[in-house]
Amino acid sequence: REIGAASTVLLKNKNGALPLKRPRSIFLAGSDSGPAREAGPNAFRDQTGNDGILAMGGGSGTANLTYLISPYEALQARARKDRTTVSWIFDDFNVARAGNMAIGTSAAIVFVNSDSSEGSDRTNLTAWHGGDDLILAVAAQNNNTIVVTHSVGQLIVEPWIDHPNVTA
Repeated sequence: REIGAASTVLLKNKNGALPLKRPRSIFLAGSDSGPAREAGPNAFRDQTGNDGILAMGGGSGTANLTYLISPYEALQARARKDRTTVSWIFDDFNVARAGNMAIGTSAAIVFVNSDSSEGSDRTNLTAWHGGDDLILAVAAQNNNTIVVTHSVGQLIVEPWIDHPNVTA
């Protein structure tokens, strides 16, 4: 946990959006917020796949995970303690539904990623799975949109970082 916390970079925290302070409701958007849909965290040889939360890049320097707690699972556990209502969508491409589900929630947290592995370099520096469109659709409907990125390298954030509703 110490290493994970130390490796976190906060690019923006408008109006003290983070840490969350027992919100009444939160909305989670993006496949990167949830567990893998197909199989567990070690489904891909050398971690060279991207299904659910991106925990690490792939290649010969990887290791199998003994367990992996997705943001969805962690936030659900905390929400039960705080009596926070949680809604979610793991479909990265249903941006209309994601935008509609974000309406009226205390915070909307959008999770995007960008993967790479040995022998499979990225061809661009954008968020994968239409991540930029997902962020913009949610931010258009929620004035407290928080973006979480899991990326093995740099990521172009200009399409959404200055959006007035992206608070963190």
